[in-house]
Amino acid sequence: METQKTKKNKKKKNKAIKSVIAHPLAAEVQAIENKKLEVIKTGHTVSQEQIDAWKAEHGEVFRIAVDEHTAYLKKPGRKAIGYASSIGTKDPMKFNEIILKACWLAGDEKLQSDDDLFLACGSKLADLIVIKQATLEKL
Repeated sequence: METQKTKKNKKKKNKAIKSVIAHPLAAEVQAIENKKLEVIKTGHTVSQEQIDAWKAEHGEVFRIAVDEHTAYLKKPGRKAIGYASSIGTKDPMKFNEIILKACWLAGDEKLQSDDDLFLACGSKLADLIVIKQATLEKL
């Protein structure tokens, strides 16, 4: 039999899930998560033609490697950064997870599923987000 506290916790959890699902980028992130991407196994590399195609489509392309595990990433867009930031206020690890999934082009999926490899990637994900310096002058 459920207690009053258990019911309240379930309601809070369901409300949080609904708010995440309602976000406009949530469906896009879910699609990326569900999409089956080419898994690059140890010892295999992506062709230069594939990298050039990604650059033409996404701009800059990055390779991240941890030990023998490699993945290819694109820069995150404003929507992905905003979505990750809003979720990241409550769960900082979720920020890295969302950014990694939003930027993922191809690679060894162990980088997303293995905690040690994921944490190693997380330390480099901030380098994907480049903030340029602006100037402001009073006229």
